[in-house]
Formats: sequence, C-alpha cells, structure tokens
Amino acid sequence: MYKKMIEMARAEGKATEEMMWKEIKHVEVLLDEIKEEHPELYWKYLRKAHEHLFGEHYTPEFAEYDIEQMYSTDENGQKHIGAHWTRQQVVDAWQGKVFPAGTTDCDKWVAANAIWHDLHREFDDGDVLKAAYLFFFADEDSDDDGKVWEYMN
Repeated sequence: MYKKMIEMARAEGKATEEMMWKEIKHVEVLLDEIKEEHPELYWKYLRKAHEHLFGEHYTPEFAEYDIEQMYSTDENGQKHIGAHWTRQQVVDAWQGKVFPAGTTDCDKWVAANAIWHDLHREFDDGDVLKAAYLFFFADEDSDDDGKVWEYMN
C-alpha cells in the first residue's frame, strides 16, 4: 500500500523533492519507534537501506555500531567489548597496502577488530592485523570487494 501511494503521488506530479523530504521525516519518526520496540528489526531494515545507498561498504555510523557489538573473552576470563584499535590505528598499520576498489577506512577498521576478537587469544596484534588483511582484502579467490560487509552480515 505504501509503495502504491508513493507511485500514485509521483504519477500525479505530487512527489516533489520537498514532499519526499517531509515523508522521509515521517518515516524517521516511525523508525525511531521501531528502534525502541524492535531493535533487531530496526537494524535489519537500516542495513538494507545502507546497502542501497552506499553499497556493501561501511560508513562511520555502521562501523561503530557493528564494532560495539563485538566481544570476546581472553585467556584470563576478561571480557573485551568493542574496538581494540581505533580507525586511525588500523589505517596507519595498513599504510601502503593494496585494497580492492571501493574499500573504505571503516571497512578496514571493522575487519581488523572483527579478526582481533576471533584471534587475540592465540596471536599477537601484528599477526592479527596480517591475518585480517589477508582474509578480507588479499583473498585472490574472492571476487567480492564488500567481503567485510558480507562477513558481518
């Protein structure tokens, strides 16, 4: 029904940019309510919308959200939540490396932290960074330049 209303407004010449921005604000209010009551549904929808707008690459907001969800426990039983490295630390560590077209600094940030949470109990930081780069960005049999986004979804 919603799509039909938009199509009808467009066909009748009523779908101006101003009207569409008003509608976006209305949908934003609805999404805020969904976020409160059904956060998983909210993030599922937002992830799809993000893919439509930006492709399968991270922006700062989505990178922060996904990194905040990461956790692991070390050999001493201490739980680690969120980022081990800052975005700039990862970018600096991988200075001079070659990345697939379209790779964002946020893709790199998510990749490094995701693999750190998986491997830090057994490998030092240098080896974790090397493994993350090789797995996500130097995988010659992967034709997907959005591998980080796919992995996290």
